[in-house]
Parts: sequence; structure tokens; C-alpha cells
Amino acid sequence: MSLGIQLDKFWSWAEVTPAQYASGLMPSKNLPVEWETYYPDWIRLEKSFWKELEQYKRDSDSERLTSILEFVGIDNESGNALDELIKLYRTQRDFVRLAYKFYMPQTRWQIAEFLRESDISNKISLLEEMISFDEDKYVQRIALLALADVSAERACEHAYKKLIDDDEYLRLVSLRILKECNSKYLFEAVKILKDDASKLIQEELFGIN
Repeated sequence: MSLGIQLDKFWSWAEVTPAQYASGLMPSKNLPVEWETYYPDWIRLEKSFWKELEQYKRDSDSERLTSILEFVGIDNESGNALDELIKLYRTQRDFVRLAYKFYMPQTRWQIAEFLRESDISNKISLLEEMISFDEDKYVQRIALLALADVSAERACEHAYKKLIDDDEYLRLVSLRILKECNSKYLFEAVKILKDDASKLIQEELFGIN
């Protein structure tokens, strides 16, 4: 049975649509926060994913890729699907070109992690695009952390710009990156954030000279 059909069964069980899931809607069932793997046929769904990956290597059509990326999105805790993508596609630009703008933020932040490990020549520019333009703050944050491992200098430039973002955790991660890199922007960052209302940011500022 194809991955697409197995995913249809998953969404029917969850009583949410893929679009609702992408927006963060939880099922009405009495389930924990990380609820996806409570699906009774999870193992069968996961096996369908492995089969679909093998078929995608031979026949890379867009419908198959959509199913693959949907599963990556719902498998956002274990990271098993992401690990397999890194092994199979770490050098393939065409795959990333389609994947990094996928409609599920649960998938996109994993694509940022994928880019960190990939050998794709334009991964810095793709991560920068995610940091600057992705509508999801968590995706921006993971992309910024990934960029810090790929190009600390470029990450510091973006981190400095994010110090005035309205997302507390994005500001916090930006400060940490500047601090860990001993960036030329760190002194200015302290001035910008000295009166920040976030307790976490004030704790991070403590001890910076």
C-alpha cells in the first residue's frame, strides 16, 4: 500500500487535515503533546515511508515527494526520517529546492537540519533565505542555528538583525550565537537587549563584559 494511502488513514485517525496540522492544530482525542506515534498503525506507516523513498530514487515525481515530506513532518520527534534523507539526498539540489519551502513548518525546520549536514553548494544561501523569509519563527531559529555551524560569520550577521525580533527565543538564540562566537556585534547586542523583558535573555546577559 502506498505511502499516500497510509497517510490518508493517519489523517483520518487524527481527525485533522494536513493543513490543520501544519497550523499547529492538535487532535481532539485525549493524546499527549507528542501524539503522532500513538497512531496504532505507525509501524506500517513508517515502513511505507521507507518503500516510498526507494521508489522516489527511481521515479522522482512531485506527488511522491509530497507524501515523503508529509511523513517527515509528522516524524519530527524521532528524526529517523530526517536521518534517512540525509543519507540519500545530501548532494541533491533538486530535492532541497522542492523541500525547503514545503507547506509544513514541521518539515521545513528539519530541512534546515538537513542543510546543515548536506554537501549542497548553495546551502548557506538557502539557510539565509529561511532565516529571513520563513513565516515560522521556529523554522527561522533552527535555520539560524544550522547556519552557525556552517558559517559562523554569516550567522552572526543574521543573529545581530534578529536581536530586535518580537520572538523571545529567536532573540535568545541570536544572543547565544553572538556570545559563543565572541562576535564583533556582541557589545552592541548587550546595549540593545539590556532592558529586554525576557528573564531568559537577562540571565544570558549576566556575566557578559
